[in-house]
Parts: sequence; structure tokens; C-alpha cells
Amino acid sequence: MNDERPEPEKPRSDQLAGLAAPLAQLGVQAVQDLAAVVRSTRTAGRDVWRLINVVERVRKVDWADAESPESPAVETEVEEPSEEPAPASPPVWRAPFMRVADAAVSPTMRFGTAVVSPMRRVVSDAMGRPPELGDREEDLRDVAEGLIRRSLEPDAVFARRHPAFAQILAELTPDEARILRFLTVAGPQPSIDIRTKTPFQIGSERIAHGINMIAQMSGCRWPEFGENYLSNLNRLGLVQFSKEPVEDYRRYSLLEVQPDALEAIEHAGRSTLSIYRSVHLSAFGHQFCEVCVDTDGYDAGGWAVNERGDRIVRFGLVTRDA
Repeated sequence: MNDERPEPEKPRSDQLAGLAAPLAQLGVQAVQDLAAVVRSTRTAGRDVWRLINVVERVRKVDWADAESPESPAVETEVEEPSEEPAPASPPVWRAPFMRVADAAVSPTMRFGTAVVSPMRRVVSDAMGRPPELGDREEDLRDVAEGLIRRSLEPDAVFARRHPAFAQILAELTPDEARILRFLTVAGPQPSIDIRTKTPFQIGSERIAHGINMIAQMSGCRWPEFGENYLSNLNRLGLVQFSKEPVEDYRRYSLLEVQPDALEAIEHAGRSTLSIYRSVHLSAFGHQFCEVCVDTDGYDAGGWAVNERGDRIVRFGLVTRDA
């Protein structure tokens, strides 16, 4: 008979040492990928999930050694197992890693009641500001003082890309991006308010407001939500609603025969008056579109230039150049 004895199992320390190197490597790689989340958030998410799997393997080795009868020293430290069935939810130690992985894969991550973009957190860290600030006035004041100190540094340069641009992009819809591109090329667009006509406008009532064709002219997929698009762009500080009219008053004639305007006039049941307004990009919106919106080869459906050769005179009087 062959007196062959099974090879002794490797001690627990050797098993953990064999997993420590890949664990450390994956941890460093995950941190680097999270720092570069602007370039590739999905890669960071996959690396974090790999890190979770390796940590779980370490935990399984630890649990197996604790249950082994050949390790009496460990047995004395392990509590008696409960007779209740194990919960189906993952262990508590995995929760932080899972939150980081979800934040890296998805465009936004929810902390409490606020939605925070991982892109914004990385940009904030690059600017030298903490990603999450509390409600303490001392913390907020320290951040503001740090910004002022950096602005006084001799080698400070002006950044064309505002740190809020990344978060703004995450809060835009595809149709809103089309509107921004259109306003960048075509310039201010006409808008009208319909009001009841009274002597000297005393007691006049507004029947409809903000009637425009920006969504249709921009080629939006759902132009019926044009008012919502413009409201969101105004909330982000990219678009402004002005009381000043556009130069060419003839452009308002097209708006006055739109279904919304005709319905408002019919609903009023009496004489109405059209108030000429305009919609245009703000200064911040111009900077945002200059950095983020590509307009090469885009002519805004022919509204990029005025080829009619007209000259606009005061009070909307239009004459043609010789």
C-alpha cells in the first residue's frame, strides 16, 4: 500500500496573503478610475464590483477557518450561530462598496434627498473643494476663503470651463440641447404675450404668455413641451426672457396666427393686444454653449444669417436698402 498522506492545507495567513496583493491592486485601480470618472464611469463601476468580489472571497476564507475544527483558537472567539435563517440581503460591509459602484455606473447617485452627480464630485475635488459640505457655517466660510486665496495666487489662470458645466449637462434633455444649439446660432427669438386691450392698459388681463416657435424651429422631438424646456433652461441660468423685442418686427406676425395665440384671442371675447417679447441666451449660457455645444456646419435651418438685405428703422418701420 502506498502510504501517501494528503498535503497539508496552506495556513490561513498564506491564503489571505495570496489575496491581499490582488485586493490592494484592485483597490488602487478602483480609486484611480473613480478619480477619472469624467472619462469613464462604467469602468470604475466594474472595478469596484471586482473589488467587492475579492473582499467577499477574503471574508469566505475567514469564515471557513473560523468554522474549522482544526482551529481551536478561532473557535473560542466565534459566537454560537443563531438558529434563525440568514437574511437574504447582502452583508452590511458590502453596502458602502455597492453605493460607490452604483454611483460610478449610473449618472447620478442619491444621498438622502439630494441627487449628486459623480462627475460633479470629481470636479469639486479637482477644484480643491470638499465634495460634500455640511450645514456648519465654519465649513462654508473655509471653502469661500480658500476660493478667494486661490484667486490671488500669481499663477492663477482663468478657467473657460465652469465647474458647474458638468452638472448642467446631466440636467438637460436632448430637446433642450437642440434649443441651446439653435439659440447659439440664430440669436434672440421672438415671443408674444396676449393681453386684453383697455384704455391706457389699465385693468388689462394677460390671456396667454410666452408664445414662441423655438421648439419647432430647433427641431425638437416633442415640441409640445417647449415651454417646459425653456423654463428649465432659465432655471439653469442659460436662457433669459426679455421684455425687449427682436429687431425685425415682421417675425411676430407668424406668432400671432399660431393656434395658441388664436385660441387665446377667441377665449378673450374682446379686443386683445400682442405684447412683443424675446428669448435669448444669457452671458453664462453663451459661455456654456461655447464650451459644450458643437455648432460646426449648423445653420439653424437658415436663420443663422439674414440674407434679405433689409434695414430696420425705429418703431419697427422696415425699408429695403438700395
